Amino acid sequence: MKNNEISECYKRTCEFIYQQASKRVRDRRNEMNLRAKDIFESDPKMISRIENARRGVNNEYLIPPRVALSLVENLKFTDDTEVYWGSDSEFDLYIEELFVALCLDILEGNRIDVKNALHDLLLDYIPYAKCFALREICSSSQIDMHWLLNEKEEELDEKFYRAREESIMRLYRQCFEELGKMSCDECREKHFGFSCGKHITINYPFGGNFVCGQQSGAENTFGTFFQIIFKQLTLDYGDYHVENVNKGFYKLPQRISRVVENEILPTMREIKPSRSLGKRVYTLISEDIRLVAPLFEWARDGTNVSKAETWEKHLETIEENPMATVRATLLASTLKYADRLERIQVKMDKIIEVQKCV
Repeated sequence: MKNNEISECYKRTCEFIYQQASKRVRDRRNEMNLRAKDIFESDPKMISRIENARRGVNNEYLIPPRVALSLVENLKFTDDTEVYWGSDSEFDLYIEELFVALCLDILEGNRIDVKNALHDLLLDYIPYAKCFALREICSSSQIDMHWLLNEKEEELDEKFYRAREESIMRLYRQCFEELGKMSCDECREKHFGFSCGKHITINYPFGGNFVCGQQSGAENTFGTFFQIIFKQLTLDYGDYHVENVNKGFYKLPQRISRVVENEILPTMREIKPSRSLGKRVYTLISEDIRLVAPLFEWARDGTNVSKAETWEKHLETIEENPMATVRATLLASTLKYADRLERIQVKMDKIIEVQKCV
């Protein structure tokens, strides 16, 4: 994939990171009551551009490394990693929003393999699986499936986007819970891209560490892992090393793309359930709707059909097809079954939450 295509893929995530860094610098300068020229005398306007998250030719990735060094010295940041990412406690405050932004970028991006890998995980959440199946058939069918399902397009879209965000947050919680349970023997290279060995702490150049769950407790879970791999982005020169530009947010979209494929998605796949209720719902709805859809080949755009009537009433008019009623009943039963499974999944999630508190 070309660099400009990757940049577009992770535009939301990068913008979120830039905004956090911008606010961090602005708040610290206001707190210390310093002028812009007190911080970066050679180009005070650069501080204004950073504080307002305005990127240009001289700061394509918001904070050039040379400016970051001045920010550390004059605004009393611990180091340039804190300039870019904040302290550990600050990162913990925005990790959920960062995770959601990253997932949305993946789902709306043009890397089909990466998108499918994440989508496969999100399908475990029944409301998302159900809405995705309905939306998929509506967008691919030549027939106006919205009135067939007695569901307005805008209503289905609203349900879909809400379910999608709920599914992302559910996946986020699962990552924390599952990685928090890991023992040293489970903390292997296939989970993290690095080996933990036996009861040891993995130290990183910027001072952070990851300790496996058995030794450290719940505090060192997915949050620590997520924080480590993101903070490494400003230290891992990799293929992007060029003279005088080897740190910071340089080529941030490309670095995010690499870490998503090599570390984040492989780690999240480890929590994939062996039997997914959501996937069962998706498959049933998709297959059953495709059975019913051919019965309505006559109901295309321009056909004089009242959309106020429900699709069951229309099925009654297809007397020449004896399978019409049977297939309609099948679809209705599938949708009711999906609703019942959704209630079961909600109960299961609540039980898991209660057990966590015991």
